[in-house]
Amino acid sequence: MPTITAHDSKMRSATYQGSGLRTEYLIEGCPGLALAVHRPKKDGKSSKSWLVMYWMRRDGKRLSRKKSLGRYPAVTLRMAQRIALEMREEIDRGVDIVGEQQQAKHRRQRDQLTFNDLAERYFEARRGDALKSLAEIERAIRRDALPVLGHLAPSSIRRQDVEACLEPLADAGRLAMARHLLTYLRGIYNYSLEVRPQLAEDFGIEHNPCDRVGRSTRGSAGAYGKPQVKDRVLDDHEIAAFLTVIDADSHGTSITVRAIWRTLLLTGQRSSEVREMPIGELRLDGEMPIWRLPATRTKNKRPHTVPLVPSVVELLQAQIGRRRSGPVFRARDNPRAHLDGRAPGRALERLFDGGLLGVDRFSPHDFRRTVETGMARLGIVQEVRDRVLNHVDGSVGGLHYNRHDYEAETREALERWADHVASLRPAI
Repeated sequence: MPTITAHDSKMRSATYQGSGLRTEYLIEGCPGLALAVHRPKKDGKSSKSWLVMYWMRRDGKRLSRKKSLGRYPAVTLRMAQRIALEMREEIDRGVDIVGEQQQAKHRRQRDQLTFNDLAERYFEARRGDALKSLAEIERAIRRDALPVLGHLAPSSIRRQDVEACLEPLADAGRLAMARHLLTYLRGIYNYSLEVRPQLAEDFGIEHNPCDRVGRSTRGSAGAYGKPQVKDRVLDDHEIAAFLTVIDADSHGTSITVRAIWRTLLLTGQRSSEVREMPIGELRLDGEMPIWRLPATRTKNKRPHTVPLVPSVVELLQAQIGRRRSGPVFRARDNPRAHLDGRAPGRALERLFDGGLLGVDRFSPHDFRRTVETGMARLGIVQEVRDRVLNHVDGSVGGLHYNRHDYEAETREALERWADHVASLRPAI
């Protein structure tokens, strides 16, 4: 970089050279001060401005800094020298003048951002991730969170602000909705802090205000948390009570969801496997109707065959009608898609929250444990029960030698279980 003498005549005679945006000249006797001669405009004239240049070391890196002092000659040589000298004294004390100004500007910009801005950034980012439940999350956030939190800075939101979104839902008896909203809000902050740290930096987020919301001091479910159900098995009385409730139409649960519940109770299969069942996996005609799951749809990545008893065949035929393809259990707003994964659980929670089910809470997955336990009570051996539920036999014989398909045994087991369930309530 060329150097010129600290004299006004030299400043006036300095010319643009090279092909860049500007030519910079160091001023002799004034460390860090430089005169920048900018590329000529169409009239051939060049403007000039003052710069202070310095270097700082941050996190092991050497950073180059430049600070503009204004135009020459509006800012004279003497003025530029004085300002540069004052800045040099601060720089020698370790003050990063440019860095602090950048941080201050960033803070001002950040302070103008709101939770509404964060939510929009989050929705945009997750659309690229193809998040299946994004539409539901977006509806809940826009409906119940943005009216309360939308105008606040994300970094200023506290536990009390989050609770202000949840309490109206809880007061209205919509605990499941409050719980889901809390999950969505917590997810936005966790995504910003852990997955996209740039979001956390842009919005000044340092912690998740949802972390302790709704939880008791001992870490239990708390006000909005889902009751923890462990090893839950429905006894015969509870099965009968459940069937009595879902047979009634007063609670408004869709026929599709009720059909899924009954299929889970009568087959013992996993909730996702039942809910995402395509018509193409079924063979409902003939004396031996069957449901064949490919390895791509099972948890253990092994194909699985489920014999279907008459009551299940009737349920499935009612869902399919005259269709030949597509999902058995269709989404209400998109007939080409299967029912949303949370629908069976949410509908069950509504029955509990509304006081319609007078038994201890359970989840759709507990039907699977109930079938296993119920068949054991009926005397069905574990080897057959494992085949019904598609549990892998880890023994040497089971893994490498036994190739029996157990179709007849599992059909008999499921028929015995279906007869038992039917005896609890005459019509299911």
